[in-house]
Amino acid sequence: FIATPRVSLKREWDGRIECLCASCGGHLGHVFPDGPTRGSLDEKELENVPETDPKIGYKVKSSNEENGESEFMRMPRFCVNGVALSFEACE
Repeated sequence: FIATPRVSLKREWDGRIECLCASCGGHLGHVFPDGPTRGSLDEKELENVPETDPKIGYKVKSSNEENGESEFMRMPRFCVNGVALSFEACE
């Protein structure tokens, strides 16, 4: 989704990323830095996270660790305007 020349990205003052159509500048949605922590997801779920996901999350302390010193990066949270998108079948 993110790694495409059809979508331009603009970082906002509050850390979120605005996604815009690269052709017309239309608003497609936002990517927020406050998704789930990597530590809250199991290995199988993490295997499906694309490398192209933006690395915009911030680190938080784990409440699951005994010493509380482990840190996990927050995952991005996507809020995409589906009305602005049109899907075509691949050939």
